[in-house]
Amino acid sequence: NRNKSVPSMDARAAIDQAAEDWKRVAIAKSGGDRQLFVASSQPYSSSAQQTVPDITQLVNPAKLQAQAPFFRCPEWVGLPQKGYFLEVQKGSETIDHLNVDENPYYLFGRHRAVVDFVLEHPSISRVHFALVHHRSGSIFIIDLGAAHGTGVNRKRLEANKPTKIEVNSIIQVGASTRAYVLRKDTVAQQRHREALRQQKLQAAPESKDSNRAGSSVDGIRDLKRPRDEDKTQKDARAHDDGRAAFEELSRKKNKKKPAPDVIQCCHILLKHKECKVPTNRYGETVSRSKDDAVRALKALRAEIILNLDGTGPETKLRKLAKRDSDCSSWKKGGDLGRLQRGQVTKEFESAAFALDVGEVSEPVETDAGVHLILRTE
Repeated sequence: NRNKSVPSMDARAAIDQAAEDWKRVAIAKSGGDRQLFVASSQPYSSSAQQTVPDITQLVNPAKLQAQAPFFRCPEWVGLPQKGYFLEVQKGSETIDHLNVDENPYYLFGRHRAVVDFVLEHPSISRVHFALVHHRSGSIFIIDLGAAHGTGVNRKRLEANKPTKIEVNSIIQVGASTRAYVLRKDTVAQQRHREALRQQKLQAAPESKDSNRAGSSVDGIRDLKRPRDEDKTQKDARAHDDGRAAFEELSRKKNKKKPAPDVIQCCHILLKHKECKVPTNRYGETVSRSKDDAVRALKALRAEIILNLDGTGPETKLRKLAKRDSDCSSWKKGGDLGRLQRGQVTKEFESAAFALDVGEVSEPVETDAGVHLILRTE
């Protein structure tokens, strides 16, 4: 059987050519060369070999070549154990399953020509993190220097350092509100899921089946794990990472409480080329569009709510205001002090005075730009 899987010389040449094409596309789309991550010295090893391990001979060559400019498999990599998958959760709802039990490693991010699983959130890096199977059967997560970081069980990972995860570990990616929970099926569950998958493949037209590919690398086709209709809500083991509670606070309004006449708040202002004075805090002309400003603030709001570093929404917003805000209040962490009705524009006032203490607004558009507001008192 093994001999039958060996490609002919013509097929091998075609594979090599496809791999080179993918590599050129990957380098071009990444803006050129970038530092290659090699985790060869850790964990469980004192050597620092830079060679690709033999186990990767079982991986599609096009995948290896496309990902070579960004990641090289460590020498401790091993074959995955069957049954592992990531359960994608949004709030308390399970919305997807991603199989991670076929290849020795998987890359996650926004770079469609490179990663195995595309994650769409704007705070996620092009090649954000890797999931790697150890030869011992363990699984490791490696943050690949992502700007907005990767968290496991609400603890931010150190960049380029493999971190072991267990079944039911919760992975947070950038400021995305989705969580990825590592699960493992039992043998009986594997058989049941495989039976369901085969039934769905046989029932679905070919065109629909072809749209279920989970990988963007040519030759790698990770079908999304079909949902188990018999899975109970108890088995979902909904996690509590603080986001649901924060969003619940944002949704609940005390209607009996009289509207305040004086509040205190801090904010982040992003100017754009359509605002009244399109210059940033350094006096430079702003080139971003209004839509870009709104998208950026939505990403910042998600980062504040996600609270990966555990500092709390007010401290996080103040830190981001010092880094990004175009308002002169950036020096004070976006603090606007005490505000009375009539002191600010109607749009800002309506949004700010409607907030509960500790609540973060959605992006608010005014003549000055787009704001993210947090009420502190």
